Amino acid sequence: MDTKVDQPGEVVIVDSDVSTRESLMDTLHAEGFLVRGFGSAEEFLKFADEKRVICVILEAYLPGLDGLQLQQLIKAKWPAVSVMFVAEVANIPMSVRAMKGGAIEFLTKPCQKDCVVSALHSAAERCKRTRLIEAELYLLRDRYARLTPRERVIFPLVAAGVANWKVGLQLGISEMTVKVHRGNVMRKMNAESLAALILMGFKLQLPIRTRSVPQAAQSSTPSPSSNRSCAASV
Repeated sequence: MDTKVDQPGEVVIVDSDVSTRESLMDTLHAEGFLVRGFGSAEEFLKFADEKRVICVILEAYLPGLDGLQLQQLIKAKWPAVSVMFVAEVANIPMSVRAMKGGAIEFLTKPCQKDCVVSALHSAAERCKRTRLIEAELYLLRDRYARLTPRERVIFPLVAAGVANWKVGLQLGISEMTVKVHRGNVMRKMNAESLAALILMGFKLQLPIRTRSVPQAAQSSTPSPSSNRSCAASV
């Protein structure tokens, strides 16, 4: 079965051993991956293009900045990029630290091709999903930034299911004004329904700013349903 990738991302190999690095690069090229090699962490950090990289294969014992230190930098700067470790000798404490840090594999040299390729396919899928989520969140944040201060206050209240008249009572504005702001929020956020707006609120991690309406105010301020009941009884 042909397992070559259709639209390969870039795999980066950071290994001070030239022969190991070039051998692995040739193997991955044959599998359809775009591959770049670097001899040190510092060289990688200077030239790597995060937008193309799906996985970084790190030699555990790099000179200078070592593999574990570089892993932490990659995780902090490029969360969509996976990390795989290779080492001449299996070191249990280091492998445990690497896996706890999010590494997808810790392999000993010479690496088995099937293990590396399988891990890279998984890394490619993970990277694609993560970057789609990041792109969607970036778009939502851009739309949210276009809301007025008042609309940003109303958004989480609406997302929390607070009725328009209660929002108006809480903010000291009329129900009609709330409806206008609510419509603006829906339009600017490009939300086709209230359910879609609620989902956007969760993705943006908006605070649910509901406050209980004072009991006296609730009893003295009729809701739309109570108005209809009164009208029906007249």
